[in-house]
Amino acid sequence: MDALAYRLSSLAQLWKRDSRASRAHWKTNNLNVAQTQLDEKVFFMKHSHRFVENYKGLVGFGLDRQTDENTVVYYLQKFSDDTLMDVLKNRMSRADLRALFDLLSTLLRKHLSEDEYHNLFLKENHT
Repeated sequence: MDALAYRLSSLAQLWKRDSRASRAHWKTNNLNVAQTQLDEKVFFMKHSHRFVENYKGLVGFGLDRQTDENTVVYYLQKFSDDTLMDVLKNRMSRADLRALFDLLSTLLRKHLSEDEYHNLFLKENHT
């Protein structure tokens, strides 16, 4: 029996032997460790796309400024999904790629200072 199978077998025997309270404690501790590891991973990630996961409002354009802003954020976060981009980037023409790059670059230059560009977009410490 290899080491992993032996360890799993040992854990199964301990699991059966332990009381319900012990199992609940073991489960809670392991869930806490897993949550801590997840929190640390999220903390160290540079980019976030939480708005699209949490937004419950109207997705549409032209009703009012707030809905328009929310819709643009929602669309951009959906658009930048890795799975979607893997499909879309291969289907876009060179002209489409250039137009999108130019639009985004123009907006960044127009609305961000140099420090904001480095800190917010590039995620570099720049002051």
